[in-house]
Amino acid sequence: LEQIRAETEETVSLAVLEGTTVRFLDCAESQRSVRVGNRTGVGWAQLAEAVVAVRGGARHVATNTDATIPSPRGVLPGNGALVGVVSTVTGQQPLVTGKPDPAMHAECVRRTGARRPLVVGDRLDTDIEGARRAGAASLLVLTGVATPADLLAARPDHRPDLLAPDAAGVLVPHPEVTAVEGAWRCAGWQAEATGERLTLRSVGAHRDGDGLDGLRALAVAHWARHPEQGAAPTVTAGDDDAAAALSGWGLDAG
Repeated sequence: LEQIRAETEETVSLAVLEGTTVRFLDCAESQRSVRVGNRTGVGWAQLAEAVVAVRGGARHVATNTDATIPSPRGVLPGNGALVGVVSTVTGQQPLVTGKPDPAMHAECVRRTGARRPLVVGDRLDTDIEGARRAGAASLLVLTGVATPADLLAARPDHRPDLLAPDAAGVLVPHPEVTAVEGAWRCAGWQAEATGERLTLRSVGAHRDGDGLDGLRALAVAHWARHPEQGAAPTVTAGDDDAAAALSGWGLDAG
């Protein structure tokens, strides 16, 4: 694989295993396995050959199932979209060797000897779920796919332990969210859940270093109300400061 990367200057996308030789997928003859990974040049011809190979008995292996990837132009198709094409046509689900399968994280821990591993990612359904399945702590960053609305509606196995605007969040302390008289408070913000409605209020002086303390309070308040399933809440602002914060996170106040 390293030789192929060196020759193409790209991550291997569709490759086949013939004995001990790995090569690009360009013919469906004598193939034992098909590997699908990210590469921008994958097109109909490569996917068609992958389908023929899998239908002929080759094993379908996916490096990850991220349906989308972030880009400066917005969300674009990810590796999971390519995997979905092969799976839909062949009717065969792939062996997933990357996120959210915990094997990759377990191997990282084994190699590094990490005692308190932390998984950092921008997707709930692969990064955060993968961390939970591996028994590792997780940090969700809001620089990619997941949005504040996605965070609030997340099902239990998609809920991160920590939240930050970007990966710099690994270098700073994270404020605690505490229960206060039926509500949840984080720094200068308080969130209260009533049914499916969440109300955010400003309380006391704000020392909101990364601008997400109110969102942290909202998430914990809503998740405490829905410990076993995900649900999209209706969020309301209890004051003008809260209204401005909700708008900044792209959350419409109901």
